[in-house]
Amino acid sequence: MTDYDYDQEEASLRRQRHFLDDVEREIRRVNREAIHAVVPPLGRLRFLDLARIVARRRVDYLRLALELSECAPDDARSQALLDQMPTARKNYFESREAFAALERAIERGYIDVARD
Repeated sequence: MTDYDYDQEEASLRRQRHFLDDVEREIRRVNREAIHAVVPPLGRLRFLDLARIVARRRVDYLRLALELSECAPDDARSQALLDQMPTARKNYFESREAFAALERAIERGYIDVARD
């Protein structure tokens, strides 16, 4: 690679980095603006309340799984537990994803953190 090619490649990489930095700043501004219109500053207690809900949904799902492990495969109770598991799993996964999204929004500065 010649010095000229190398210089052009470096210049191109700088332009791309600059572009991505600009886009990231704009994405941060847009998200912060949109979220601030709806979500007030978040305090520790409210954040932990959501963590407790996720933990409770996890417990519900795991409880069903453990109860299932105590049943014979053809037991009527086994089928009843299996029928409940999709809802319990969905509730757990959705609450866990919501918590993770909230955590990411805080990490990225989209949501202000309030003092409790």
